This record gives sequence, C-alpha cells and structure tokens, in this order.
Amino acid sequence: MTFAPGTTVAWRNVFGGRLWSAIPTRVLHDTGRVVTAAHWPGVSCAVPTAWLDGDPFGPAR
Repeated sequence: MTFAPGTTVAWRNVFGGRLWSAIPTRVLHDTGRVVTAAHWPGVSCAVPTAWLDGDPFGPAR
C-alpha cells in the first residue's frame, strides 16, 4: 500500500500496548518502502489527558 503525495494520514504512537497519541500528518513522498511525512505548525492532536497530569494510562482528549 502506498499513499499519494498530499494525503493526510494519522501518525499514531503506541505506549504500553495502547494508543498514546494521534497526529494528522501529510504524506510528502511514499516509495512503498519509505514514507516521508510532515506535521504542519499548529496542527491539533489527541493525547491522554493524564499525560498532562503525569498518569500515562488515563483517558484521552
């Protein structure tokens, strides 16, 4: 599977076997083996609210 340049994908980080954060990311280039992507300034993302409070396994916002 490859992505066309300009496609928005979700960059997902996993911690402790659970989704930790999700950030919308723009694909710049995809060879089928290597994907080059970028996060734009000011992009909103989802992170655990507890991350801000010091508990990595709390609910997400």
